[in-house]
Formats: sequence, structure tokens, C-alpha cells
Amino acid sequence: MKRSALIMLAATVVLLGGCAQAILPSGPGAGGGPGLTALTITPSGAAIAGVTKQQFSAKTGDGSTPSVNWSVNGITGGNATLGIFDASGMYTAPEFPPTANTITITAVETSDARKLGNASITLDNPVPQLTSITPAGVAQGLFTITLTGLHFAPTATVYMGTAALTTTYVSSTQLMAAGTATPAQAGTQIITVHNPDPGASVSAGVNLVVAGNVVVVVAPKTATLRTPRRRSVRWMRQAMAPRLATRTLAKGGGVVTAADPIADSTADSASCAAAGSAPGCRRPGRGSPSTRRRIAGAQRSHGRWSAARF
Repeated sequence: MKRSALIMLAATVVLLGGCAQAILPSGPGAGGGPGLTALTITPSGAAIAGVTKQQFSAKTGDGSTPSVNWSVNGITGGNATLGIFDASGMYTAPEFPPTANTITITAVETSDARKLGNASITLDNPVPQLTSITPAGVAQGLFTITLTGLHFAPTATVYMGTAALTTTYVSSTQLMAAGTATPAQAGTQIITVHNPDPGASVSAGVNLVVAGNVVVVVAPKTATLRTPRRRSVRWMRQAMAPRLATRTLAKGGGVVTAADPIADSTADSASCAAAGSAPGCRRPGRGSPSTRRRIAGAQRSHGRWSAARF
């Protein structure tokens, strides 16, 4: 009895041994299990800025491109925080990177889940886009401006030229900035937004006009006046020192030119010496001042020179 049982057990072992198969590896598989061909993901080790799209592909060791499923940090298809894959392998980075900005992308062959490949990717801040500032011009001294655009990082900084302004983050599309405009900055200044690391970048610039000191321009520089006889002509500027220059014209007139301000006494002396008949002068041979005579002159009013009587 025991002998027949041993014979039957031996027959069963032989039968089972004849049905077993050994699956021999075709080569080591780094991405898959032992004996499987790993997938290679391209590109690998890339740095991708926020909201940027990147096409990925997966190939086997023989160069074929099987159908695969994509995942980010183990999440099939990714998500809004880590970025999203579509079925073709197109990846769209999130606007701003997660705190741990190095992620793992995985491709798994759809026909054999044991065949897969991984790639490590770094996510950066986006490039800021500045579209406008309000107001577009400021006076010298303290000022505040509002900036509008896209992709402003929470720790973005606004610059006027090379000077950082005090920046308040409102949203990824709006910032507030405050600073002090100096006389040396009068004119056009360039405003930019700087996003910090990872992937520090700078927006294109928008002009901000800083008002300068008021400059009065006398125009025309020269003028021709006709007088019936010898006269002193004085250039005058409204709300300024009344006498900028005194010139004496011979009978028939001539050309006079605006000059630097001179003192009244000097003007009168020069006028008396030349003509002997300017206001405040004594006529030769008379014991009392001559009667003041209003003579032809020129007076500037709202940017123009006009004839005046004084």
C-alpha cells in the first residue's frame, strides 16, 4: 500500500514538472520588474516654467513607442497643483510650483503595467507679464502705483529702474507698489516686475513718467520792434522779475534779444547813458525829472511775446 502511494506521488511530480515554464529575461529592466524592458522618457531632468507646455514621449529599448498612461507623483493624469497630462503626453505646468518643486513623471505601458519608466522634473515660477500701470505719471516725492498683468508670484518685487519699490501682492494679476521719486529721476522711468526663484525672471518694462521742475522757455528768442524814434525796449516775463534786459533802438526799430535778468538800477543807468530819456532819467539841461513816457516794449503772456505800453 505504501509502495503504491509512493509510485502515485512520483507520477504526479513528473506530470507537474512537465507543465512548468520558465520565463527567461530578455535583459534587465531598470524601470520595470526584472526581466522586463524599461521605458525611457524624453525629456528627462527638464526645468519647466509655470503655465508652460512640454511634450513628453516614452520608448522601449527597441525604439518603439507603445501606448502609455502618464502620471505625476503617482497621480494618474496629474492635477492642478502638480501639473496635468493629456493622453498624448502633453504636460501643462501649474502657474506656480508646489513647495517641493521636483516632481516624478511616470509612463506605464497600457498593455503591460509592469513596463514603465520615470523622469524627474523641476517646476519653476512663471515669467511675469506686466501690461499696464496706473497712474502713468507721478510727481516727485511719495507715490503709489497699481500694476496689472499676469503670473505675478506672491513674493514678486516691483522695480523702478534698478530701485526696488515696496510691493504689496494683491493677486497673480495685480500688485501695488510705493516709492519716492527724486529730482534725479525726473523723466521716463522703466517699471518691471521680478518673480523670484525658483526660475527667477523679469517682465517687460512699462514707462512711468516722473514730473520734473517747471522750465520756462522764452519764445521767440529774438523779436523785431518798430519805433518812431529812439526807444529803450525791455523784455518782461509774467510773474517774474519785471526786467530781463534793456536794449536801446535807434529810430526805425531793430532786433532785440532776450537776455539774463539784470538789476533795475543797471537797466536805468544803461538806458539813460544810451538814450537820456528812459523813465526815471533827467533830461539834460532840465532841473526836474522828465515826465515818464510810456514806450514800446514786449511782455510775455502765456508763452507768447506781445507788444505792451509801460
